Amino acid sequence: EIFQRVESILNMAKIPPLWFHINTPCHREYYEYCFQITFLIQEKFKIPCFPSFPVGKLKEEEISGLLTQLKEKGIKSIFPVLGGDPSAKLLTKSVVDGCDIIEKLFPQEFTVGLTAYPLGHKRTESQESELSYTKEKAKRAQFLVSQEVLESKPVIEFCEKLDCKTLFIPTLMPAATYDKYIWTTSTRKSSIPKEFAE
Repeated sequence: EIFQRVESILNMAKIPPLWFHINTPCHREYYEYCFQITFLIQEKFKIPCFPSFPVGKLKEEEISGLLTQLKEKGIKSIFPVLGGDPSAKLLTKSVVDGCDIIEKLFPQEFTVGLTAYPLGHKRTESQESELSYTKEKAKRAQFLVSQEVLESKPVIEFCEKLDCKTLFIPTLMPAATYDKYIWTTSTRKSSIPKEFAE
């Protein structure tokens, strides 16, 4: 059912995406579905996909097995996530450590992306802390993906302060329901322009 919904969206797209990210909560029953959907999309639409990849709660041999599975299916990009609701400091350490394990097991075989929160996050102590955490992520990742945003100015200012050569991909908040906007702005500190909110 989930694949059919994704398939419908891709079939309606007037401009095919350059790549496709499959995000999921970091629980085994979810990321196994995530992998299967990733395989189906890449096989049918020939679009490079990068799924969320669990780190922090798995042993090294488990990570190795999952990476082997992705490699055999031609998946070359991954998005390490921790899951749960840890502090920003713990989250950063876990995904950075996860990147080190991935590089140790499969050196230079996977492109790694990590999250960035230019508008801050409910788990982050301050904007300065978020910038510091993002700089740590940028040392390990080949690209950073932002939280959903509607305004470009804060993202540009954050990137200028970040001052790194890592590719930064802003995520535009899709047109959705009012409840979706409320959830996104409350959990990820995304902002809605005043005229848009009205």
